[in-house]
Amino acid sequence: MIEKGDSFMMNDYSILFSSLPSTTESKNTFDLSEYASIKNGSYGKLLKAYYAQQEEEEKSSAAAKEKESLTPIKSGADDLEASASALTRASLWEKKTVKNADGTETTDYDWDAITKALEDFAKDYNNVVKLAGDSNTKSVLRYASWMTGMTRSNDDLLASVGIKLEDNNTLTIDADKVKSSNIASLKSIFLGAGSIADRIAQKAGSIANAATINGTYTKSGKYSESLSK
Repeated sequence: MIEKGDSFMMNDYSILFSSLPSTTESKNTFDLSEYASIKNGSYGKLLKAYYAQQEEEEKSSAAAKEKESLTPIKSGADDLEASASALTRASLWEKKTVKNADGTETTDYDWDAITKALEDFAKDYNNVVKLAGDSNTKSVLRYASWMTGMTRSNDDLLASVGIKLEDNNTLTIDADKVKSSNIASLKSIFLGAGSIADRIAQKAGSIANAATINGTYTKSGKYSESLSK
C-alpha cells in the first residue's frame, strides 16, 4: 500500500507494473521498453512506417498485375497494326503474271494472297476486341471503342466485299465473296493512307501505346458496352 509519505511521482506509471508476476511466456509479459516506446511516440512512428511499407508493397503488386494484363494487349495491338498496314500496301493490289502449266501466262490479281491478308487482319482485329473488352485500363478501352465505332460506321461497305461485322464487333471473312468482289471497292477500303485499314492501323498503334502506360483505371461501362453490343 502506498502511504502519503512515500515518495511517488504521479506521472511515473511504471511503478504500477512493478508488482506484476513475472513469466517466461512473452505473451503474458508487459515489456517496459515497449511501454516507453509507446509513451515517447516511437511506437506510433513504427506503425506508420509499417503500414506505409505495406501500402507500397500492395501498390507494387497491383502494378505488376496491371503490367501482366497489359502485355497481351500490347502484343495483340502490335499484330493488328502490322496486319492492317499490310493491307494498305500497293504491292498487294497489283496484278501478277503467272505462268501456267501449259506455258501460257495469265495476268490477274493474287486473290489467294488478298484473302489470306484479310483473314490475318480479321483474326488480329478480333483478338484486340476481345482483349480490350476484358481490360480495366481506361485509355485502352477508349481507343478500342473508337476503333470499333469507326469500323461499325463502315459496316455496309465492308459487307459488300465479304467482310461481316458481327453483333459482338468481331469480323468474319467470306472468302468466296471476297474473291468475287469488285477490286476497285476493295482498294477503296484498304489501299493507301486514309483508308479504313490505315485508320485501324493507327488506332491499333494507339492501343499498343496505351497498354504501356502504368496505372490502373476503373472500367467505364460506356466503353466496354461499345465493344460488345
